[in-house]
Amino acid sequence: PHLSSALRLHIAESLLQGDDLLAVGAWEAQFPGRWPDFPEVAQVLQQVLESQKGDPAIPRMGGHVQVFYACGTDHAERCGLYGGLRPSTG
Repeated sequence: PHLSSALRLHIAESLLQGDDLLAVGAWEAQFPGRWPDFPEVAQVLQQVLESQKGDPAIPRMGGHVQVFYACGTDHAERCGLYGGLRPSTG
């Protein structure tokens, strides 16, 4: 059994309520018709972050945005995520 994307988003947003540093990215969960896989999500995220370079509202550490990708262990294994997200991924 899987949790619906709406419930997953609600849980994530509830956990981060009041946090000024972290934000929930809903694009993947709200994608129409299918659930995009990690490589596509990483590529789109990289494009969005590149388009927002210099935005003072986006906190950067050493010039980079720190991203946490939450998923199940089966998905992490299948996508080779245990080594971390590399800038060339996507």
